Amino acid sequence: MELRVRPAREQDGERLLEVWERSVRASHSFLEENDIVMLRPLVAEALASDASAWWAGATAHDWPGGFS
Repeated sequence: MELRVRPAREQDGERLLEVWERSVRASHSFLEENDIVMLRPLVAEALASDASAWWAGATAHDWPGGFS
C-alpha cells in the first residue's frame, strides 16, 4: 500500500479522531473507559484547531490512516 504524507484537512477530523481512539485503546491499557470518553472531545478540539500543523498519512485513495 502506498502512503503519502500531506497536510491534514478539515474534513479529515472525524477519521483522525477514530485513528486516535483506536491507537489509544490498543496501546494505553492504563486508561479507563471514562478517561477515553473525557479525552475524546479534547482531542477533537485539538485536531480542529489551527494552533498546530497536523499532517496525515494518506493512502493512494486519500484515506487518512495516521497523523502527526
